[in-house]
Amino acid sequence: MRLNKYIARSGVTSRRKADYLIETGQVSVNGVVVTDFMDVTDKDEVVVGGKKISLPDESIIIAVYKPSGVMSTLSDRFAKKTIDELLPADLPRLNPVGRLDMESEGLLLMTNDGELHHELTHPSFEHEKEYEVHLERDILNAELEQLRSGVELEEGMTPRVEVQRLAADAFSIVLKQGWNRQIRRMVGAVNNRVTLLKRVRIGKLQLDTMQPGETRVVTRAEIL
Repeated sequence: MRLNKYIARSGVTSRRKADYLIETGQVSVNGVVVTDFMDVTDKDEVVVGGKKISLPDESIIIAVYKPSGVMSTLSDRFAKKTIDELLPADLPRLNPVGRLDMESEGLLLMTNDGELHHELTHPSFEHEKEYEVHLERDILNAELEQLRSGVELEEGMTPRVEVQRLAADAFSIVLKQGWNRQIRRMVGAVNNRVTLLKRVRIGKLQLDTMQPGETRVVTRAEIL
């Protein structure tokens, strides 16, 4: 297995960040610092940043219905509650796949599979994430079309996206990339405000009947 893939599979970081760690001399194999993308096996001793790593016995993927008010990070001294507090205590360390801001709710994945984490979060793979958006006031068809076609944000013009009306004051939107608080800022660009933002799908995986705070084990095949 290529070294960067081994590091990602260990759950330490994404493959992209693994590339950087290798190139900057922060990885050693069998006691020797390496800066190339050599092949390794589970019999080799791989050390990243002074810590020995290994492949997990098995890949674990947990779907979580993150409630509003819960941080999607593993630790935050200012947060009243973080996402890891919703998980069973006997699980190994799992990392959140992407983020949902504290006020948002819905589907969030936790995993120790670094490869899966990379594939779902890197925009080049263009995996869909669908959101249900409720608004402070009714939204006009022309405003929905504006959201669909693109609005100007700090990062530039948003790409064309799929938008469907759900009610006079609600719509669904599908993103393949995600800038920080993008949907809330898009809504602000048409002079409205989000009152509820819920992620209802990641790839093929639907939130369905899950309730806030609920978790369940899922497989890669359910997502990709």
